[in-house]
Amino acid sequence: SIEDGVAMILMIEHLVADSVHKALTDVYSRHGSHVELGRAAFIRVLEAWLGRWESAVTGGPSSDRDDMMLFGNLVRDMPSLAHLVPGKVKTLEYLRDSDVRHSSNARAGRHAMQRRFSLEDAKSVSLDIAKQFGSYLQMQCHSMTEKLAELDTGKTGRVPISKFYQAALGGEWRFSESLTYLEQQGAIDNSSTWQGPRIIIANYIEAMSNCVVMQEHYSVCCQTQCEGYLD
Repeated sequence: SIEDGVAMILMIEHLVADSVHKALTDVYSRHGSHVELGRAAFIRVLEAWLGRWESAVTGGPSSDRDDMMLFGNLVRDMPSLAHLVPGKVKTLEYLRDSDVRHSSNARAGRHAMQRRFSLEDAKSVSLDIAKQFGSYLQMQCHSMTEKLAELDTGKTGRVPISKFYQAALGGEWRFSESLTYLEQQGAIDNSSTWQGPRIIIANYIEAMSNCVVMQEHYSVCCQTQCEGYLD
């Protein structure tokens, strides 16, 4: 029912917000929860949070270096994310400056002039990023689909496993899953003894190996290609 659908959406939003704030608190606590940060430190905290959250690191000791390494791995996989946090911070600054022009709040004005940011600011930006993260993943999904389509010279929606691994050897690091794993994911067509195993493009794109943010209760994965037609 519609009511059940709404309840599911609200539950997912709650789970996302909870995981975002947990990872952020772990990172921000290195500075002290009541400490206000300058712009550069604020951006670094958010990038460390993004690396930690996307990699589903929960609890336990962690260092700024560890989390920034995770962020670096994420940017390697999704280069468009390199400018995500600075862009979001710039938007926050613009909105803050706009509020100051229409407000007499002295504290807000001081923050805008000094470019200081609080834990609450970090919560707002991180949750905004999390809610939009699927759209950034879709860029990578689209890129992979185009690459596989280029390898599909027969226009069958399938790619010979030999071409798949040749692309990996040629620098396409994303195509590295084992044949056994791909079969388990339902991404292999073994119907032709003459052509041998072939990658089913649509199934491969939607495989769990292409999901990110593998949290306990939810993941962010490539959108089903038919979903656009169903909307």
